[in-house]
Amino acid sequence: LQDINLWDEAIYINAGRELINGTLTPFEWNPFVAIFYAFTYLPFKSSPYWMMQSAAVGRVLLFGLMWLGSFLIAKRLSRLSYPLVMAGVLFSMTVLTDILDNPTDALFAAMSGFAFWKLITYYETREEKQLGWISCFLGLAALSRNDGLVLFVIFVVLSLLFLRSSVNKIKHLH
Repeated sequence: LQDINLWDEAIYINAGRELINGTLTPFEWNPFVAIFYAFTYLPFKSSPYWMMQSAAVGRVLLFGLMWLGSFLIAKRLSRLSYPLVMAGVLFSMTVLTDILDNPTDALFAAMSGFAFWKLITYYETREEKQLGWISCFLGLAALSRNDGLVLFVIFVVLSLLFLRSSVNKIKHLH
């Protein structure tokens, strides 16, 4: 229990438990983090150690999500560097484990990473469905941390800059 951050992590883990019990999380308390921890709470619902177990599973999943996002970005940028170099760097540095104390930061970083991966994919392929994925991941980032709303504006501007013709820009704004 002493390793659980009492001010952020414990509150979000409990919000996940409360969500399972029917109490909705308001937007300003980052509902996607509560949804995330609701899933980590479910297997341990009847355990007296549910908070520690949910925290442990949550940390492993958050680490995995951030690592996967970074790896997918590295794969897209493989012309600049071999993707496994990024994977090795992430395993050898503490940057991904240090952020785990605050689950809103970790989930925001993971969702932002996935959005950036899809933005790079869109830039390379010009497949319009990638814009939908970007929007989805940015929505989840905004539900993880309110900074996601600012990130959404930045990605909209970048996406519009990447569109080739002005007709496409107007069409995508609708």
